[in-house]
Amino acid sequence: MLIENLLVAITFHYDKNRLIYLEKVCAQISLLAFKHKVIVVTNTQDENSLNEIRNRLKSSPSLELIVRVHTGHQYFLTWAHHPIFKELLTSDSNFSHYMYLEDDILITPRNINYWLRGRHELQDSSFYPSFVRYEINQKNCAKYSTDITKPLRFKKLPHLIISADYAYFNSPQPYQGMYLMDQQMLNEYYKSPAHSPDFGNWNIREKATQGLTFLNVPNNFFSRNLIGCSLSKKSVDPDALIEHLPANYANDENNPFGKVLIDKLIKI
Repeated sequence: MLIENLLVAITFHYDKNRLIYLEKVCAQISLLAFKHKVIVVTNTQDENSLNEIRNRLKSSPSLELIVRVHTGHQYFLTWAHHPIFKELLTSDSNFSHYMYLEDDILITPRNINYWLRGRHELQDSSFYPSFVRYEINQKNCAKYSTDITKPLRFKKLPHLIISADYAYFNSPQPYQGMYLMDQQMLNEYYKSPAHSPDFGNWNIREKATQGLTFLNVPNNFFSRNLIGCSLSKKSVDPDALIEHLPANYANDENNPFGKVLIDKLIKI
């Protein structure tokens, strides 16, 4: 399954060394939807730097580069896409889905198929499917969870059983560094307090990605985003995994993030 018409916003705080990640991320977007548009929001006003971005992304014809300069903290750049989404939600109803990405998160067609299937399976609830960021450790080439720092026990977590082999569970650490919403979800978001930088307990940069995560959470759940898993294989659905390209957490021995093997993330 592919998305009908996808609008993607990517925040890129200019760093020449990170262009390689941005290029990889943008190269995948055309594979995710029948129609798409990509908006890269950057902070640099230097024309040479802007041309460098354009040259690296020239293979993405449906791309618009927008400059936003904030006088406050640099992390406010992550919020610059919200007025764009809000305006286009009302002025251009052709977009069926809206995705916000940090500049180093790789989304594949398998991820989209997982999300669309999950959105259908969870449509009678207030929940929606979520992703798990992972990184590859350079020493053993294994995949490690970027944001979930402790192994999880399925029976002790809030969850929904979909079939004899498939379920969705709720992680106490639901951060995924991005969000994907359809029109219904985005309308709910902008009509709620969740679209304010003051909503929630995360830091300002992380709050830009939280979407509906903590809005009207059902009783006994941590958040509204759930992660798919196979009960027979006793593992997270591989299509729910999205790669954090820099892998800076998994390869930093002193950082608590990126230390739990994906294969051992959930015990069922």
